[in-house]
Amino acid sequence: MKKILFSLLILSVYAAANTCTETIFNIAANFLVKQNKVILDSLYYVAHKTNSEEMTKFYYTNGKIDSSVSVTPNDLDGKYSKNTYYYYWDTDETKIETKYATLLSQEQSGDTIFFYEKKFINGSIDYSKTIKITNSYISSLLSYDNTFVFKEETISNDTLFTTNIYDYQTDLPRTYTYILVADPSNDLKCNGFETEGDNQKPYNNYEIVYTDQGFIIRELKDYNIDNYVLTQYFYITPENSTTIQKRRAPVKVSPKARYFDLLGRYKFTK
Repeated sequence: MKKILFSLLILSVYAAANTCTETIFNIAANFLVKQNKVILDSLYYVAHKTNSEEMTKFYYTNGKIDSSVSVTPNDLDGKYSKNTYYYYWDTDETKIETKYATLLSQEQSGDTIFFYEKKFINGSIDYSKTIKITNSYISSLLSYDNTFVFKEETISNDTLFTTNIYDYQTDLPRTYTYILVADPSNDLKCNGFETEGDNQKPYNNYEIVYTDQGFIIRELKDYNIDNYVLTQYFYITPENSTTIQKRRAPVKVSPKARYFDLLGRYKFTK
């Protein structure tokens, strides 16, 4: 399920970057699901230690995602199960009748995009998320079981910084920082490190591979030779014209516009 949640962050992208880190940032930044843009076609996940393998296929209507089908192993008997997830745009939640449903909507103010996501399982809310997208950073607030998780991504000098604050808006927040660094010898590769306090450890790495239909992003979490996770995200473009290009320079935004108030609302100033 966590992989499906992450996939929602990459529904529609431009592969518009001059480094691997900028491509990953752009993937998370683009929620305008339009035609003639790169879309996530499918996702493959393999965990070597547990010999588990999962696959998700995404479907679109008029350039917007409408459903996905996931094939996952059953923990009890090892057999595979197939589940269909439906995505509804600007729909009244009282009209949702499917077992797995996600409501999606978005608003825009100038160059800033607000993206809203709410997931239901059997009619009950599983989580809700609000995402704010600007040219210089992406921030989000995830709410589930009366718990809040704040996340912010910024990019500077070919390095992508991700800050996750768990137990957000409590007396004991837990902050983790993730750093993705561009490979100095290869623009199509980048390496990630997780930081907690003064401790830093390798976390994962990415590689971009181009195909005739688009490109693949390979994410490898290499814990040791017998324990690793490989996730491959397959993107396609209707015009088969995906290229790595220079992304426009980030625009500085006041820090006052970057955070939420105590009610979970963005402190946004035009």
